[in-house]
Amino acid sequence: MKRISLFQSTLKYKDITNIYRFLSWFLTSLFFLLNSPSHFNVFKFTVVSLLFLSSLLIVWLYEKVRHIKWRIIVLLLVEMIGISLLLIPTGALDSPFLWYALNPVLLAASVLPATYSWLILMFYLGSTSVTSYIITGASMQFEVIGQHSPLLLVFILTTLAVQLLSAAKKELAIKNRQLEKQRRDLESTNQKLEVSIRQNQESIEHIMSLYQITEGITSKNSRENVGKTFSEYARLLSKSPLAFFWMSNDQGDKENIYFSRKGKGLEVKIKEMNVNIKKSWIESGFHHTPAKMHLSGKTFLVTTVTSTTRKFGVIGVELAKSIDEQMLSKQLIFLADLSSIVLERIAYEDINHKMILLEEQNRIANEIHDSVSQRLFSIVYGIHSLKRLTVDDNLLGQLSVIEECSREAASELRECIYKLSSRKNSEKTFVDHLETYLTQLSKLNEKTINLVTSGDAEKIPFIEKQRILRLVKESVGNAIRHGNATELVVRLSVFQDHSMLEIEDDGSGFDLRKPGLKRGLGLQNMCDLAELSKGSFKIHSQIGKGTKINIKLSHSITIAI
Repeated sequence: MKRISLFQSTLKYKDITNIYRFLSWFLTSLFFLLNSPSHFNVFKFTVVSLLFLSSLLIVWLYEKVRHIKWRIIVLLLVEMIGISLLLIPTGALDSPFLWYALNPVLLAASVLPATYSWLILMFYLGSTSVTSYIITGASMQFEVIGQHSPLLLVFILTTLAVQLLSAAKKELAIKNRQLEKQRRDLESTNQKLEVSIRQNQESIEHIMSLYQITEGITSKNSRENVGKTFSEYARLLSKSPLAFFWMSNDQGDKENIYFSRKGKGLEVKIKEMNVNIKKSWIESGFHHTPAKMHLSGKTFLVTTVTSTTRKFGVIGVELAKSIDEQMLSKQLIFLADLSSIVLERIAYEDINHKMILLEEQNRIANEIHDSVSQRLFSIVYGIHSLKRLTVDDNLLGQLSVIEECSREAASELRECIYKLSSRKNSEKTFVDHLETYLTQLSKLNEKTINLVTSGDAEKIPFIEKQRILRLVKESVGNAIRHGNATELVVRLSVFQDHSMLEIEDDGSGFDLRKPGLKRGLGLQNMCDLAELSKGSFKIHSQIGKGTKINIKLSHSITIAI
């Protein structure tokens, strides 16, 4: 930004007064010398020379005392007295040096308050009037003033004009200083804004890269990759020298801590930090609001990574002097929320994967039971019938061997069926997974959630199981987050060609008849899932009396009860 100058001219006010002083000296001296040129003598030349030397001296003295008010006043009085004495031998009010006398008057009007300048002007006019009275011998002093009233009026108006110009000049100087300060503030703000824009651009690039990475993370990725990725981006976004992601073992996963550090020389006491974080996690826990924590001689800003069903761990960055703590808190909350979504998605995909395996195992077990097992039983029964019809001992012996082998094959096949079938080998069923999810959600949010089921949920088609799980997550989550519910009941009833899902809570409820009420994204997703299953979605709610949701899901394949 270019420097703004209030005046295009480079001349300062004191330069202007000095120019007027020497210009007035030159012109008044010229008229003084040319007046009665026949009487041009040494006296006139001496007067002009002395006046020039005194002008130089006065300018020098003013420069020395310009910051001391009382010295300026004394110097102005001395100069006025000197000029008044100069007028005595040069013609008093008729002297051409009368206009030179404006120099102290103009200077007083420009640098001193109005009172001082008017007093100096009155002193000067009074002294010159008295001098003229003495020289001219007028009968009354008022006659002298009357004769020179236009000249005196010019002096008064000139003083007034200079005072006004001086006041305007001071006002402009104040405005100029204000503009200069605003310019400096604007430059400082502009520099900060440029730095902020550059940092925001870098943050956006990091966030875009992080989103691309999270899109590729699936249940096949280990928790280690998630921990390393988010600790790295926590350090990059915050520009901190050190960041970490500590993952708990609440769900039986391996407990670990992942670091991202700037440079290889940074010392980190991993075991000590892991013990201290685990101790705080067990004793008092952490909050989602970022808080300071001292670990191994370093100060970190930490927050929990938590979802609606579980707490995954803690993410934190080391506080440095150049880091904006408020901005860092927002970045940490963003990273914690995003990482919890990724980890929750991984857990959800893991449940889906297990459900797919169970579904496939049950299908294979059922097919073996319905086809191969029945055929082996038929073979055993047929051999038993043949043994009763034959009398050949050799043939009876061979049939007995075949019968025994068939029985052993059938027995081994039944063991395989029991191992494959989740209902027969005590593996977690769909209802077990659903109950585990609701139990975790209940404990984390300190709510009471009851699950009531009827019918054989294992015979629900797999795609419908996925939709039921998503519907339960969405409805129960909304009831806790938005409805402030404390008690919830989830009912799942399985029939031959459809399932009924009912979620009831004691929350605050809302008015369905309220004008302009629109379905949120969560309710719309639930309605869409019901439509995909060729079912129905109904919601009943009343302010202060909670909410009840009824969802019907048609089975794509008819099941037998």
